[in-house]
Amino acid sequence: MSDKPKSVLDIIAWCQNLEARLNKLEKRGFQIADVGEFIVDESREINSGSGDRSYKHEVLFENELSAPPKILTSLSGLNVESSVNTAIKLETLNVTSKGAEIHIKTWKEATLPFVKVSWVALVALEKN
Repeated sequence: MSDKPKSVLDIIAWCQNLEARLNKLEKRGFQIADVGEFIVDESREINSGSGDRSYKHEVLFENELSAPPKILTSLSGLNVESSVNTAIKLETLNVTSKGAEIHIKTWKEATLPFVKVSWVALVALEKN
């Protein structure tokens, strides 16, 4: 919920929406194995200089999975320098049953003083 709920009914509606989304995911043969997020702030090397720059974040799953999952990543927060074009790419590499690497890349003159990345690890449901 991006805004504070105004009533208990708002919370109930949000929960019902979440339940519907999880049911849709299960119908497609997946379930959520783990979730997380991390922040990259202005102190990181990706925010200074020019040209190709990247930052690597290592994700470790709470529990080892039976197989490497599918990883969905998204930008959930971003602050950029307004005087230059924004350039950002998220890439997930080296996915194993224990974790993965999420790379944030930028290029040219772009600066990224604040980046928040959210991720979801999805595993296939076991077929009975």
